Amino acid sequence: MVVVKNQAEALDVSTRLFREKGIESILLCPGFTHQDVAESVRATDNKVAVCAARGDGPSNRISMEALGRAGFFGKA
Repeated sequence: MVVVKNQAEALDVSTRLFREKGIESILLCPGFTHQDVAESVRATDNKVAVCAARGDGPSNRISMEALGRAGFFGKA
């Protein structure tokens, strides 16, 4: 799992992992838009499956906790 803070970082990481590791699938968090998904597909030469997770309430809570541990929200 790689945590990114924005679409630009997601595109950079996606492109790098596609070229260096040959990844075949990317699962984005619910905050990414349909347009973000499309940009990620284009950035990986239309060769990587890109989806956005649209989880239920408990899944969203778990995701938020993981993002917090990763420092996504910064110091309060």
